[in-house]
Amino acid sequence: MKKIINIAFLVLLTAQTLSSQKFTNQSKIENDQKNQIETLNALNGLTLSKPSEKDKKSNSKNLLHEVHDSTLVEDYQATKYIIGETAFALEKGKVMYQNIMGGINTVGIGITDNFTLNLTTEMFSLLTGEIFLLNINPKYTIKLGQNSRVAIGHNLGLGFTSDDIEAIGTTYVVSTFGSEYKNLSVGIGLPYSTEIGYIDVPLFQFGGTHPIGGHFSLMFEAFFTFTDGVNGFISPQVRYNKNNITIDLGFLNVDLFNNLTLPYLAVSTLF
Repeated sequence: MKKIINIAFLVLLTAQTLSSQKFTNQSKIENDQKNQIETLNALNGLTLSKPSEKDKKSNSKNLLHEVHDSTLVEDYQATKYIIGETAFALEKGKVMYQNIMGGINTVGIGITDNFTLNLTTEMFSLLTGEIFLLNINPKYTIKLGQNSRVAIGHNLGLGFTSDDIEAIGTTYVVSTFGSEYKNLSVGIGLPYSTEIGYIDVPLFQFGGTHPIGGHFSLMFEAFFTFTDGVNGFISPQVRYNKNNITIDLGFLNVDLFNNLTLPYLAVSTLF
């Protein structure tokens, strides 16, 4: 009898030990599964979280800056070459000031992220007391894709004299392909004047920018018409940009088939 009780006690003890081990293993498996679930939830949270539009814009801008130069450029004047416009717009609230050869002054204002207003005055004629020139250039930009955009604008040049006010101008469309630092622009405009109205001879525009290292870029722009042959000019340019200051050196070929080339300097800054 005593032997039977000992055997029963041994069986019971073995069963409890196995049950305890089973419970411990089950708890360990449940804890492991719980940890795996928490890890997956954390990963899913990271995967599903989306950056804000501000972060996207900042990251995209920084990426473009890094492509241009290892040193990030906070502001880059890409709304125009030295003379001609690109399809890029000034950001809302941004102000661009440009001076060409000390006498031609342009102020650009970002009304919205898509609408830019440029005002230009020419001081040389004003100093002689003959005429005051004011050019008003509103430009609206439409973004077609990541690296393509088109702008519609209107140059209104007003000449003020003591007797009269004369106006000349160009209604234009320009497309720019590429980034702020590496791009190609193609445009066409229709000139007009107050005396004869719109002229049925279009004005063609080409321009481009290509970084060459450091803070330097090569640029060019050309304007020409087909009237009794090809008439216009082409201007190779070098751009230096650091922080919000841009210095442009251009060489102006007055006639596409003439060797006469004149250097000119432009400085611009963003506020």
